[in-house]
Amino acid sequence: MKNVSKTTIQKCIDLLSLEYNFYKELQEVLIQERNALVKIGNEELSNINFSKESILINIIEVKNKRKDIMQNISELLNVDVNQINLTFLANNFEEFSSTFIKIRDDFKKIGVKIKSLNETNKHIINSSLQFIQSSLNIIFQGSNRAVYTNYGKVSVNNNYIKNNQLYSSKI
Repeated sequence: MKNVSKTTIQKCIDLLSLEYNFYKELQEVLIQERNALVKIGNEELSNINFSKESILINIIEVKNKRKDIMQNISELLNVDVNQINLTFLANNFEEFSSTFIKIRDDFKKIGVKIKSLNETNKHIINSSLQFIQSSLNIIFQGSNRAVYTNYGKVSVNNNYIKNNQLYSSKI
């Protein structure tokens, strides 16, 4: 397409590559998170969450720059910005076609991997929470009067003292 410069297309490719690299970083951090969840290392998990947040901020920044370039391309081509995706770019900029196709395929692959890692980590966390709930039920003899609060504390009705329960307030 003659209205869009090679420099603009190259900037788009560079930003897509940078964004992909951030997703690769996120994938590695998610693997570390899964390993930390299995080991239950609180400090390590905090560091991993900080790393994820930093990477996600970088992804958002790069994504916003890429969207600006896509908007620019859409205006130059007089095409709705929502029609512009990697397949559109590959079909309309033959010189860069193989690059856009590779980037599209790489994003699909990393997306599947990240989704799988997030699902695995979610399962590990849910299993841990179920174990905690079962433990609490055993500790409080199956009573549903124990309440697990947002702050990680368990509040229990003080009437448990009268009923010879093991715990009477916060753990």
